[in-house]
Amino acid sequence: MPKIRIDNENVKRLSTDKTLEKFLDDGPSTGKSPRIPGFGVRVTSKGVKTFFYDYTFQGRRRQYSLGQFPGTSASEARKRASQARLDVQNMSDPQAAVEERREGMTVTMMCKRYIEEHLFGLPVGEIEKRVDMNGQDLFTLRPKQIEFIMENVGYNLSYKSIYDQIRQIRSYVLPELGLMLVSEVRGVHIKAALKRLYKTPVQANRLLATLSKMFNLSIEWEVRDNNPCATAKKNKETSRAAYFSEDQMSDLVGVLNSYENHPQYSAAVSVVRVAMFTGSRFGEIVKAEVKHFHEDSSGLMMWHKPSSNTKQGTDERVPVSDSVKQVVKERIAYAKFKRTKYLFPSPIDKNKPLSSIKKSWKTFMNEAGVSGVNLHDIRRTFGTYLLKAEGKDKLFAISKMLGHKSIKTTQIYLGVEPETLRPTANIMEGVINDIADTKKVDGKE
Repeated sequence: MPKIRIDNENVKRLSTDKTLEKFLDDGPSTGKSPRIPGFGVRVTSKGVKTFFYDYTFQGRRRQYSLGQFPGTSASEARKRASQARLDVQNMSDPQAAVEERREGMTVTMMCKRYIEEHLFGLPVGEIEKRVDMNGQDLFTLRPKQIEFIMENVGYNLSYKSIYDQIRQIRSYVLPELGLMLVSEVRGVHIKAALKRLYKTPVQANRLLATLSKMFNLSIEWEVRDNNPCATAKKNKETSRAAYFSEDQMSDLVGVLNSYENHPQYSAAVSVVRVAMFTGSRFGEIVKAEVKHFHEDSSGLMMWHKPSSNTKQGTDERVPVSDSVKQVVKERIAYAKFKRTKYLFPSPIDKNKPLSSIKKSWKTFMNEAGVSGVNLHDIRRTFGTYLLKAEGKDKLFAISKMLGHKSIKTTQIYLGVEPETLRPTANIMEGVINDIADTKKVDGKE
């Protein structure tokens, strides 16, 4: 069996033409990271790398998986191997504990833990402890119940993600895999579950993403060594390119104006206006805090979006238009009155951000007579109209305003100065106002 010094750089370079090849740790037996007999990494021809610890317990050869690289680093795997070796010396079999967990956890149990820990970000059992479920399980949660849990207990993902994934689990995962042990699920079983959605390939891709995340977590929970979704292929998708037409945008502006002073809808109106004039994502808007906005002596207001609030996980600083600045000042005054840090606090708990404007958005769309578009399409509209108004030479500034990270998505490099972006921030305001004014002249509003 070949030997290497197991560290991140060496493991990263490992590859093999064989179906499976094992490499044992080599190096000094003393020092900061001493060699551990039996500690190694196995590599498949597809590039999957898993750390392991080989040992003998009561006369039986055993192998204990320590985690996949790069999710588990070489140093972390070495620590786990050291602890496993100590367990064996103390007459405790580390692999036996894993097998006990594997023998006991069904896919239904895994799904329940996934919903609680990953979707809602809560310890197992916390929802049942704090919410009266009336004998109902997590797989049949209704929209209002999801909203209640998010507002009163906690959440990790957005309402839409939680709702959609629970529906996927209830409709497709449990009927096909629910009674199986997690350790018994193979690629063929995953493909069978996906076949239930053969007429809707995009939904099948979303189900595959959910299952893949779920089984990746099962590896972290030491219930499995690998992900059975690895052999399933995604379907080709046609990119959705919906955005608001000029007539629809004009109608939406009119509806927002009519609801801006309504106590039930004023917050949602402000959220939509910020989205309309900045192209920001819903999560970035509702998580905005008073301290994230700063206005300099020239009147330029900058919006700091911390990495915890952005999709790409990076800090962003973008200027806002005059209309958005007015909205922000109004919301800051409201936040100070309510003694909350959020510009858009939850109506139930002021210490949490607003979780959804789904009902308000539906009302706005019905009033405007608009269908086939959603809130996120305002973001597409922002980029489309700016590009149309300013031309491709402004693509760099537009991309910065949208907060794109991928070069494939933006086709540009980052690094625009705030003053360069300031005119771009005000352009969308002018575009929308021009559309609304034109429709008024035409007698459409």
